[in-house]
Amino acid sequence: MIASENSWDITEWVFWDLVDLYIRNYILGMRRRGHGTE
Repeated sequence: MIASENSWDITEWVFWDLVDLYIRNYILGMRRRGHGTE
């Protein structure tokens, strides 16, 4: 949406990459807790 500058583009990409990793780890953690495998 606010991708008028290259720096913003890179920042947005890194931000969403981190968000994706965080969400994946969160889901994996919930799955582990649900199944009780540890």
